[in-house]
Amino acid sequence: MYFNDSSYSYDSLIKTASILGTFIVAATTSATGNASLGVLSIGVLLVVALVFLILQHDPAAASETAA
Repeated sequence: MYFNDSSYSYDSLIKTASILGTFIVAATTSATGNASLGVLSIGVLLVVALVFLILQHDPAAASETAA
């Protein structure tokens, strides 16, 4: 099967995220003894991702204002 560089990179990102998410839930649950807090840690990651998404600048809008 043919993979270009971008699809391989995206596939690696998904695998890394699934391992990291599982580790964070397990570590938080082990540290607190509460499975609900372990799942809540994923919610915290989603909020952090939302903040980064909001802070991103649209390159199309920047090129329109420059032209």
